[in-house]
Amino acid sequence: MAIITKKNIDMAQIACTVGAPKQSTILVKTSNGVETRTVTTLENSLYRCCTRSKVGGSSGYAFKIPENGYTRNDGELIDGAEPYWNIWSGMSPGQWDIKLPDRTLYLRLRRDTPSSKEYSCKKGFFAGYNPAARKPYLFPEGSTIYVPQNQVSIVVGITIFWDFGEIDWTVPCGNYTHIHIMAARELYYAYPVIDEYIAIEDYNILGHYTVETTQGALGGIPEGGKLYFWGEFSMGEGNKICDFPTTSYGIIHWGEYWAKNVLGDITTVIQSTPNYVPATNYTVTSKEMTDADTTTQNVRFNLMKTGNDSREIDTSRSYIRCKWRDRNDWQDCPAYKIELPPEVNLTRTQYCTLPVRPGIDQEFIIDIQLVLVYK
Repeated sequence: MAIITKKNIDMAQIACTVGAPKQSTILVKTSNGVETRTVTTLENSLYRCCTRSKVGGSSGYAFKIPENGYTRNDGELIDGAEPYWNIWSGMSPGQWDIKLPDRTLYLRLRRDTPSSKEYSCKKGFFAGYNPAARKPYLFPEGSTIYVPQNQVSIVVGITIFWDFGEIDWTVPCGNYTHIHIMAARELYYAYPVIDEYIAIEDYNILGHYTVETTQGALGGIPEGGKLYFWGEFSMGEGNKICDFPTTSYGIIHWGEYWAKNVLGDITTVIQSTPNYVPATNYTVTSKEMTDADTTTQNVRFNLMKTGNDSREIDTSRSYIRCKWRDRNDWQDCPAYKIELPPEVNLTRTQYCTLPVRPGIDQEFIIDIQLVLVYK
C-alpha cells in the first residue's frame, strides 16, 4: 500500500477523469505521523480507466484484455459494452479497424506501435477529446417516413440525411467513394426495399440524397413500425470496403387522408453551397397545377431566360425542390423534368410532381424552387 501526502489526495481522486468510482484505503502522511483513510477515488491507472466498462462488458471491463481472460493479442471492444469515454470522439484511446474476412468495422485499444502487443493508454489521446461527440448515422434515428395508404403503385421518395460524426473514416477505410445504403423492416434482411449506392460527391452537391421505393414494398410494415437502415463504405459500386459502424431506423406513418397542395410561389435560384441565391436572369410564368390522381399532383410552369448565365449550368445536377410554408425544411420533388431555354428571350416548359402529406380536411400552401447548379 503506497503512502501519499495529504495534499495529493485530491490528485489521486482526479487522476483519471474517465475512470470508475472506487472505495480505496490509503495511508496519509500527516504532521502527526501516518493515518489510514478511506476515500472515494477513481482508478489510478490510466490503463484501467480506459478499459473499465460503464455498460456491459466482462469482469468490469469493456474490452477483451488479459484482466478478463483474453490475451494482449485481442483488445477489441466487447459486443454491447461501453467504456466510460465516448467512442465517437475523434480523439480517444480507441482505434477503428477492419476485421477480416467479414469486413466488419470494430473498435480496439490503441497500441504503442501497430505491431506491438502493449496497449498504449496515454493522456495525449484525450487532447481534443469530445465527450459530446455525435454517433454517426445513415438516417436520422426515429424520423417519420410518410407513406400514402392503399396505393400500391405509388413511388415513395425517402430523403437520406447522413452524419458521419467527427471520426475520420478514411483512416480505417481508405478513400471510399460511395455509401451502399440498405433498408428493410428487419435489420440485414436479405431482400431490402432500399438497396442503392450513393456517390459521396453526389450527396455533397445537395447535402442530401433521395432514394425511391414503392408503397407496396413497405406494405408489410404497420403504422408506427420501423424501417431499419444499414450500409457499407464502398469503392465504386459493388466493391465493399467495410460495414458502416451503426444502424438506425425511421418510423412509418400511413396517411388515411391525403390533403391537396395549394400552389404558392415558384422561383429560380442558384445553388452556392451552403446558400441559395436568386437567379435574376430567369422569370417564371404560366404556372399551373393538376391532379394526376388522388394521391399525386403535377405542376407545369414556363421559364424565360432574360439574361446570360455567368457560368455554365449543369442541368443533370440541377433539380426542383419544394417546401410547405408551415414547415422549415425543403425536400426534393419526387419527380421533375428540367429543360433550360438555350438563349435569351426564349422560354421552355418545366414539369414536376409534388409530394403529398396527411391532413384532416386541410389544404397546405407549397412553394417550389428550381435549383440551378453550376458546372
